[in-house]
Amino acid sequence: MAASEYKTIANVAWDVMSVDLSATQLLRSMYHNSSVILEALDYFSVQFAPSLCGILRSRTPPTPQQLQLCTLPSDAASSSTWIIYLQFLEKDGEIIVCVYCGSGTGSGGGHIRLQDYDSFFDRGGTGSSISQKMKDLVADGYTRSGTSCLASTTIPGDAVDYQFLRALMLLLEGTFQAKLWFIQTRTYGSLTSQSLWPQNKIPYAGLNFGSPLAEVCFPRVLDVMEIVNATADWRKEEKDRKRELRKSSNAAIARREDPEVREQFRKSQKLYREEQQEQLRKARKLYSEKPEVREKTREAKKLYNGSDKAKQARAARKARKAKAKD
Repeated sequence: MAASEYKTIANVAWDVMSVDLSATQLLRSMYHNSSVILEALDYFSVQFAPSLCGILRSRTPPTPQQLQLCTLPSDAASSSTWIIYLQFLEKDGEIIVCVYCGSGTGSGGGHIRLQDYDSFFDRGGTGSSISQKMKDLVADGYTRSGTSCLASTTIPGDAVDYQFLRALMLLLEGTFQAKLWFIQTRTYGSLTSQSLWPQNKIPYAGLNFGSPLAEVCFPRVLDVMEIVNATADWRKEEKDRKRELRKSSNAAIARREDPEVREQFRKSQKLYREEQQEQLRKARKLYSEKPEVREKTREAKKLYNGSDKAKQARAARKARKAKAKD
């Protein structure tokens, strides 16, 4: 990819991160200026749709049709790549096309994310990972009219590269959402100024809400351990591990539902509570028998007996006894 195109994207990405208040400190530390972003784009050989830079430089916003044509080949999304994509939704009788911008940065590759959409739109899947806004539109009669892939890059095997590239892809996702304004509302805090064109000129409706720049965080140990190892069949190992985990989980559920096990559990819980209560009683007794505690208790009782509250309580008891005699 031409250096000038990388420079254009690095500059707009830096513009967005400079004003996005939700960007994490980790992301700001990783990519602290446009030169670092430019170097990362080149180092990771990120591929962009051929017409993307032209759209970013244009004085007029793209039409939905131009955005659908702004795409990499279909094989750009695979088990070994991460992607940034667009989903298009239309409804008969409606002029405005709705557009959602997302990314696929899971360990299974970008094609897994697109398969989630295929399952939801084409096969009536539950869409557990699909945004609620898209589900609401589908319930209102909208259908998917297209998908385009704006960017793609190969998933690295090195643990450090893995984290830096994932952060870069989330930064690019947030950049495209802001610059091309795929955000639901006409204004969105500090990002409002980042739209390349006036809101009333944009011929599509965005479906995004929230910034991907807030998702860049320190990796957990398990996240690092799951990073792709190009020399091993890690996906098979992961499937086997999850299968064994399900088996042990199912066995644990079966044990919990066994009447004898449940009865033993109830008895052990009851015994535990009784032991705890007995220990608490002993502790209270020992504490109350301490000379200094007994002296403080006597002083407290003496103060209370001379208080107005104690006098009112004694008068109330006297009145109740008199009433009981009558």
